[in-house]
Amino acid sequence: MKVLVLGGAGYIGSHICKALALINHQSVVVDNLSTGHREAVRWSQFIEADILDADSLIRILQDEGPFDLIMHFCAKSLVGESMQNPALYYRNNVVGTL
Repeated sequence: MKVLVLGGAGYIGSHICKALALINHQSVVVDNLSTGHREAVRWSQFIEADILDADSLIRILQDEGPFDLIMHFCAKSLVGESMQNPALYYRNNVVGTL
């Protein structure tokens, strides 16, 4: 199985990639590294891109696909920051997911 892992350089996404590798699935990580860490991507191909950049995502899907599954772990999740800047969270978490 080939899996696209959005946000795969973060804590949860990187552990998902490790679990996928343990069961012999291939994964491709897309992360903008705003809160993730490049060194956390050890079991996957890494592509630096942002989910808000539709052209990049289309290119990735065309160049690296087809994918059997897409997993999304790139939401922002800091409560304090979300109260101070709700527009950023809406843009990333809602618009980016759409």
